[in-house]
Amino acid sequence: MRLMSRVQKHALALAMATCALLLATAPARAQAPPDPNPGALTVTGSFDFLNQYMFRGIRQNSTGVAMWPALDLGFGAYSGDGALKGVGVNIGTWNSLHTGDTGSDNALNGKLWYESDFYTTLAFGFGGGASVSVTYTAYTSPNTLFSTVKEVSFKLGAD
Repeated sequence: MRLMSRVQKHALALAMATCALLLATAPARAQAPPDPNPGALTVTGSFDFLNQYMFRGIRQNSTGVAMWPALDLGFGAYSGDGALKGVGVNIGTWNSLHTGDTGSDNALNGKLWYESDFYTTLAFGFGGGASVSVTYTAYTSPNTLFSTVKEVSFKLGAD
């Protein structure tokens, strides 16, 4: 019983120390530095890891890990005070790298790079929070496990 009590005390002390560390290292929102690039160009990147890739309800891998590197460049092409408030252009790429059956462990070619998507968007922002955009996307498979698919999508938004 005494051993259990010491274990509980150490676990409680560890939990409290972890909470204190998390609170001490959390950034304060009021102290956030100003945006170093408030201009017309925005660069965004990401790299995600997951064990299951589903696309429109269809499983894309059964084994291994999928990694998703992405890069997006956004350009503020126009900004105004009239009915048309802004025009933006985005160009980007999104990729899916697989270690399992649809990637490097695949018997067909064993290539890691399963999917590479290229997209570009033209967006218009209007007064009252309304927006319209059109996006072209090309879905390609560098390891040739599916044929290239090209699509155009439209988005309407209201605030």
